[in-house]
Amino acid sequence: MRAPSLESLKVRSPRRLTLEVRLLAPQLGGGASPKVVDRDQWLRPAAVRGALRFWWRAIYAPTCQSISEMRAREGAIFGAAASGSGGPSPLAVMVIAQNLEQEQLYQFNASQAETVAYFPGQGMGQEPKSKLLLRGSATLIVADSQNVQLSLSDTQWLEVKQALIAFILFGGSGSRTRKTAGSLGAYSGDIDALGLPTSEKTLQEWFNALPEGKAPGDVFSLGQAKLYYVYGTQSKILEMWKSFRQDRKQRFSRTGWPEPDAIRIIKNTYAKWSNGVNHKPKINNEGRAPRAHLGLPIVFKFRYDRINNSIHPERGHLLETEPSKTEIGIRYASPIILSLTRFGNQNVGLVLITPSALRSDNEIIIKNSKKRLKPGEWRNVELKLLSHLDKLGFCQIERLS
Repeated sequence: MRAPSLESLKVRSPRRLTLEVRLLAPQLGGGASPKVVDRDQWLRPAAVRGALRFWWRAIYAPTCQSISEMRAREGAIFGAAASGSGGPSPLAVMVIAQNLEQEQLYQFNASQAETVAYFPGQGMGQEPKSKLLLRGSATLIVADSQNVQLSLSDTQWLEVKQALIAFILFGGSGSRTRKTAGSLGAYSGDIDALGLPTSEKTLQEWFNALPEGKAPGDVFSLGQAKLYYVYGTQSKILEMWKSFRQDRKQRFSRTGWPEPDAIRIIKNTYAKWSNGVNHKPKINNEGRAPRAHLGLPIVFKFRYDRINNSIHPERGHLLETEPSKTEIGIRYASPIILSLTRFGNQNVGLVLITPSALRSDNEIIIKNSKKRLKPGEWRNVELKLLSHLDKLGFCQIERLS
């Protein structure tokens, strides 16, 4: 059985939410070709549907006893493969009246905080720079078919609305959405009917109503999440993240993180800066890679590293997970999501902190080396981040008991 026509849903479905959404931050990619914006459809219905499924799982996985229960429940809303108990989705998603208003070539330099989000668009070698979509607006419609044979229950429709809220708050369009790129804001439409938070108070109420607890199978979820916010621009939230990831007292000083020293100990190199100053790696940093908790792979480039008084030929070092030691695989998405939303007419940065899926004893690979690093305890990285946020004036959305 086919899902009903989206055009017909505009007329006859009483369960319908219509939102005018606009980009709050430039979008990178999102089209059929990598890092290219689709000029005809910058916000794709299929991408929105996939995002709603992701955020449904993030919210409701803690209420499931098993992975199979979670998949069955989400399949009943978003559809599932034809084998087994699969079937079409009662949910319809449509994007109409899209306006692509302004594009420009990537033009950030290395000192700007925006490189945190958009560095894949800078172009490397023969690859040209990507165009970023600076401003765009569209009308997003999410509806239930309300068909006797294909319809959502009241509970399922409520769950769809919660997933849509999470998508607007924390998601986005295109790539690099976990680092604010393509963040969306709802400017008009069924904002009240949806229950979209538009203030600190309503955000706290929504966040506290989310199911708590651990999801089965270490599925990404909001059940144990922490949430911080700050009034300001995209640059402000990205500058926070850049300074946290670098942890330097000044721009060209030594980082407070141990990974560079851990790599140098294994490679038997030392740093010699352009001003002639040498420093050897600290031995207490041996074997440590806590930044693995923030996402993998990580590429380190040591510009002035030396071995036996000569420039070391291997400038780049790649850290990734060991597939045979963890179910995560070589790539591991960051458990920290940075996004933008709106309270009234003001932009607000959000920092969503979920537990790392890496174990303290997971092995971290260094490319071209048989030796391994360990990420250590996630709690130590989390406490460092929370302290950093407090120092910069970010406010926490408290979980109320």
